[in-house]
Amino acid sequence: MRLNGPKAVIHGNRDRKPINAVDGKVKDLVVELKTGKYPGTNFSHFTELLERLEGIALSRPTVHRILRQTEIASPKRKRKIRNHKLRARKDCPGLMVHLDASPYYWLDGDELTLHGAIDDATNLLKFFINNIIFTPFA
Repeated sequence: MRLNGPKAVIHGNRDRKPINAVDGKVKDLVVELKTGKYPGTNFSHFTELLERLEGIALSRPTVHRILRQTEIASPKRKRKIRNHKLRARKDCPGLMVHLDASPYYWLDGDELTLHGAIDDATNLLKFFINNIIFTPFA
């Protein structure tokens, strides 16, 4: 700071193009090939075709980023698969209560069992330690 002043805290690579940046001509060629020669391919297949047939070796995330910047969407988008359907909450309190228990030496000496219960309809929590009831956040 004493020698160079405030410029000393600015990184030396600021305002320089990264060494691994993709050239603008290559980006334009990728967009042109996607819209013209390979219009129906998804991004993964298109990346493989670029490397195998066109000799352009780019990673799939790089091709994805280039095409998304020009607002080109993949025709075969991945969909999130749900393993199960979400269940609706019960209408009335007390119809369904979720319970869990944990036996442990909670206090010095005796083994006590902590029971936790949550009401499905109201989300109210109850804790029991050997017949002693605790209601948190009440």
